[in-house]
Amino acid sequence: MANGALRQRVRHTELEKKRAISLRKAGRTHREIERDLGIARSLIVQWTKGILLTEKQKQNIQKRKSEKVYTQSNELNLAQFAGHM
Repeated sequence: MANGALRQRVRHTELEKKRAISLRKAGRTHREIERDLGIARSLIVQWTKGILLTEKQKQNIQKRKSEKVYTQSNELNLAQFAGHM
């Protein structure tokens, strides 16, 4: 670790693990689960390895991604516009 800092190991409960697995089975992305539960994405990937998403779930993820990009770009454009007034 940089500057000799020690990394403290975080222990997660079985309930957190079950919640992450449940969210993945419900079609959430690893990133969404990470954000919602505050658990490292790498650990979520380990816990949910082998869970396959349906085509419908994959389509819903793509839809959420495109809506998010659209929303973020609109907010950025509005903020830039407001700054020029």
